[in-house]
Amino acid sequence: MVSLLRMSTTAFGMLLGAYTYLYLHEYTHWFAGTLFSGGPTVLYESVFHLPQPYAVRFDQLQEMSDLQIRIAGLLPHILWTGIFIGYTGIILPAPQFTISLSIWSQPIEWLHTLHLLEISVLTSTLLAGIAVSPADLVAGFRPSLYRKFTKGGLSHKQWSEVLTSGTLHGK
Repeated sequence: MVSLLRMSTTAFGMLLGAYTYLYLHEYTHWFAGTLFSGGPTVLYESVFHLPQPYAVRFDQLQEMSDLQIRIAGLLPHILWTGIFIGYTGIILPAPQFTISLSIWSQPIEWLHTLHLLEISVLTSTLLAGIAVSPADLVAGFRPSLYRKFTKGGLSHKQWSEVLTSGTLHGK
């Protein structure tokens, strides 16, 4: 814990955002599943003795239409990317029309001026929006295949095979 306290505010804020994005992402799937009567359950694993949600199981998927499955699969990406863009637009300073030799100097200087909470919000909303699993893509773009294969407890590699070929070898 001492090493965490010695980290800069920027690094600690990014780590906090990187941890909390998992909750934002998976609980958005859960919210949509609850809204559409899909009977969702958030599944957890423990990494470094910290609970982390890694997926949502829908126990009543048959109650959901294909459109509702699409929404549940894509909602975190649309919602959190939109919030990230909106929040960034609010906290970004007005552009300074200066030419710098280093393209990274101004963004890095700006990042270090942010408060811990701002950095955490930026990091968690960005990651919650862009972190896409193959299962999210199958649910969003091929909901009938998601319905067919979701009870199998598939790995990311297996979901990728379902997404690209529409089938799973051996099943």
